[in-house]
Amino acid sequence: MHHVDHDASTAGDNARAAMWRQVLDVQLACIKKAPQLADPVIEAVKNALLVMDALGQFGPAANRNDLWRTTWAAIDPVLPKLREELFPAPPPPVAPVPGPAGRGGGRGPSGRLCGSDALQVAAAATSAHAGGSRVFGVGGAYDLSGRSEMGKE
Repeated sequence: MHHVDHDASTAGDNARAAMWRQVLDVQLACIKKAPQLADPVIEAVKNALLVMDALGQFGPAANRNDLWRTTWAAIDPVLPKLREELFPAPPPPVAPVPGPAGRGGGRGPSGRLCGSDALQVAAAATSAHAGGSRVFGVGGAYDLSGRSEMGKE
């Protein structure tokens, strides 16, 4: 029974992929042949791609499937910058920078940032609060004037 279900599922996936490719081909032809329709059609393609991705149709970001590859094989020649616009590559991981000596930076025993490192992360990742004097971050609220940690909130 599992084999039959798998075959039916694969047939359904193939039919959906073929239908998607037909829709995509029509949209891309409109972009090429009808410049007055290019902007709204491009927006429709973008919306379809974002919805399909949100529904998991292309597989996880780390392991995209055949539908993803087929989609971009069709789109890339017509809209070469669209993939990067919609699905930018993740930034490379940033290695933690140890805090200056004597200022209490670095990581505590639990592995969490502490001291000046926590303040730098909080300041960089959080918009200013109350006229730029406090931010909320790892371990609590911090006074950006450099006076002290304001306690957990």
